[in-house]
Amino acid sequence: MNEDIIRETLEYGIEINVYTVNDQDVMQHFISSDVTGIITDYPDRLRHVLNMH
Repeated sequence: MNEDIIRETLEYGIEINVYTVNDQDVMQHFISSDVTGIITDYPDRLRHVLNMH
């Protein structure tokens, strides 16, 4: 999902939850894109990335 689609979708008030995001670089991409939620098999990885952000 590219940033333009994410931005436009969020502008319409539609929430975006992405799944299954297990790669830390991809997690960082979606955090930076302000998605509503990230579903992962590795919550500790996500927590680590969030703490770095």
